Amino acid sequence: VWQNCGTHLDSPSMMLVHRLDCDTSGIILFGKTMEATRSLDGQFRSGNIKRKVYEALLCGRIIDSAASEGFEIEIDLPLQRDASHPPFTCVSTQQSFRDGQLLAAELAAAGYKKQFKKYGSKDSRTSLRVIDSSMDAEVTRVSLIPHTGRNHQLRVHCAAIGFPIVGDTMYGGQNEFAPKNGGMNDMEWQSNDESMQWPQALQSSVKTDAPKCDSFNRLCLHAKSIELLHPATNSEIKFEAPPGF
Repeated sequence: VWQNCGTHLDSPSMMLVHRLDCDTSGIILFGKTMEATRSLDGQFRSGNIKRKVYEALLCGRIIDSAASEGFEIEIDLPLQRDASHPPFTCVSTQQSFRDGQLLAAELAAAGYKKQFKKYGSKDSRTSLRVIDSSMDAEVTRVSLIPHTGRNHQLRVHCAAIGFPIVGDTMYGGQNEFAPKNGGMNDMEWQSNDESMQWPQALQSSVKTDAPKCDSFNRLCLHAKSIELLHPATNSEIKFEAPPGF
């Protein structure tokens, strides 16, 4: 990108505005000039990006019915850096918060004072909407809108409610899916919404269907669209790119 569009800038880093998680596909923005980079970076830092939408395939059927299309839930679970497995992220519980504070204190005593805040609990919210739950495989296609920008937020939130993203080797399986790492257990999940059922053997089910769909061999998380203000004209603009799964 820098070679083709930003060679008048001193380095590729001067074009960087934001990032995507490793293995996440989709739209990413670069500034062609320093003025554009500053404007776009300011919109991200201030939370003034109009709308950022992701699409994902989740393990399991959130609601096993064609009527589930359009079903929405709000995931409001605080996140923090996982003190047991840094630099990963976990849902913040009383125990994980205490563990984080102990580790942060140890780091501060060793001279790494900037690390202290990373282990604090931070409010994190994600909107989830079902697009399609009638696929042949035991998966659900969803739209995800992050209202906060925490590290690995979408991956952890989906896994914590019991539906990890297909192909997620970090938080699928027995990571955030497990109660010990801050995910909800089956009783907590069912009491949260009795219309939902705790999905069983999700990973093995998806693995069985993997030969039928090459996309199951990748992380099925895609930055589908973004709406923001043009850095020069201040008019609203929207970029879109469909997922490859």
